Amino acid sequence: MPSYDFQSRIQVSSDSPYATTLKYLKSSQTVWPDSKRMLLVPTFAYWHPFALQALGNDPAQVRQAALNSIRELESHCYYLRQTFGIENAANVTPSSQSTDTSPRDQPMSSLMSGVDDDLIGSALL
Repeated sequence: MPSYDFQSRIQVSSDSPYATTLKYLKSSQTVWPDSKRMLLVPTFAYWHPFALQALGNDPAQVRQAALNSIRELESHCYYLRQTFGIENAANVTPSSQSTDTSPRDQPMSSLMSGVDDDLIGSALL
């Protein structure tokens, strides 16, 4: 099977939380020994269903991909809870998400509560 070459270079401010995370990914202390895998797996889980939808794939296939992504993301949530002793995070919701507005009516960035656009903007060089 032919390969698809994707290259990306990310440069962030050295005092940003993103730098801390990127340094960890390059270190030998990671959960997986392969930093490429640690970047690809969550990227795939976050964005694969959207990519399939944008390409016009069958809605049933997109839905199955979304279910697979949800399972992968929930599995990581469970791992985070177990690793850091977080008993119950069931009542945690994105702080910026309004309960009276459909997610489809909100910009994607507003649904990603852990993302601080100002922090990203100041961290990226």
